[in-house]
Amino acid sequence: LQLMSKNLTIKGMYLVDQHSFTTAMKLIEQKKVRVEPLITRRIKMDQVPETFEELSRGLHSDIKIMVQIE
Repeated sequence: LQLMSKNLTIKGMYLVDQHSFTTAMKLIEQKKVRVEPLITRRIKMDQVPETFEELSRGLHSDIKIMVQIE
């Protein structure tokens, strides 16, 4: 709701095929994969531009970055 009311735009990228995504979701649902250890950093919305800049320059060792939307 906040995305629409604040007229925000989300951009992402697609790195896996549908089969891989479906398989991953099933493994998570069945609790065969723990995703929490994969989240290596949490950032707030205002940190997104700076973080994307770091990522584009390869200045990171992150696996998964979670953006916290408040």
